[in-house]
Amino acid sequence: MTEYYQENPFSVQIEPVEGCNLRCGFCGLNGIRGKENNYKMMSLETATKIAEGMKEQRWTSRIEFAMHGEPTFNDDLHEIIKVFRKNLPKANLMMLSNGGNIIKDPLRMITEYFSSGLDTLGLDEYQQISLVPKIWKRLFEGNNQGVPIEEIGAGQVFFNDVSVWVYPDFGDGGNPHKRVKTKRLIRISPIDLQTKGTHSNLTNHTGAGAPKNNKKMGIRCAKPFREISFRYDGSVAICCNDWRGEFMIGSINDLSLKELWHHERFKAARKKLYYGERDFGACDGCDAMSYRLGFLPDKKGLDSLDRVNAEEELLIKEVEALKTKADVFLRDWEK
Repeated sequence: MTEYYQENPFSVQIEPVEGCNLRCGFCGLNGIRGKENNYKMMSLETATKIAEGMKEQRWTSRIEFAMHGEPTFNDDLHEIIKVFRKNLPKANLMMLSNGGNIIKDPLRMITEYFSSGLDTLGLDEYQQISLVPKIWKRLFEGNNQGVPIEEIGAGQVFFNDVSVWVYPDFGDGGNPHKRVKTKRLIRISPIDLQTKGTHSNLTNHTGAGAPKNNKKMGIRCAKPFREISFRYDGSVAICCNDWRGEFMIGSINDLSLKELWHHERFKAARKKLYYGERDFGACDGCDAMSYRLGFLPDKKGLDSLDRVNAEEELLIKEVEALKTKADVFLRDWEK
């Protein structure tokens, strides 16, 4: 069997900010932060390295601005979006936000994000937080649309060329992760109440958001096959759910994008997860569920992977022994 070469990822996740204005109980941020926020920002230089690396490798992956914090608090966010749009003119750029910094001037700020090159902006609403409802109200009142908010229809265009959606209420067309050719502003119904849609399955964030469990032991995970996630400083862990950085791969500041994606640590982890072996690093006790698991390791599921060998098992143990990337603040169930 020839050595397997992993195809380019479906999505590249970018963390403009580590830190958030909210502290939802189910969020893994509580497992890497005390009560203080001390926001950590991605620099324009780091973002440029990633964007230029994608251009060089001719990746067509969807770009997702979010991860472990509220992205709108990065003062360079507009420039970061522009860098990705400049280097990847045909890429789909999506951002998720709780509206923390947008609330100040919704119409102006949202318009600027789309003008910078964003394709989709999803506003995450939470049951006990009034940010998104206030933004929604100010946005349409300030734009003098004269249409009651409750009468907004699926995909209506309200300002410039941006269509408006409520997900999952308006159907799959409002799924923020779906690649479409139109610009979309999406109000995502309370994530902590959802029973349908891609945002309805809250995970334990590998123990930082909720207790670890073995519910998905023996079940494949597609994340390291289909996505790569860049933290604010350019470092890469096995996936976005690894909040604490228990299984680190490397950094864009030390390695090229190609070297990161095809790193020996990634290769070993993919072999383990291809066989559902969630017994190492951050994957031990993780309950994240992936879709289309039959289509691994390649996009059509035509290839296969060998199990890890002794050398790769040793490599995994060496990575496990490293200090976590982020600070560890024990949750109640970990004490």
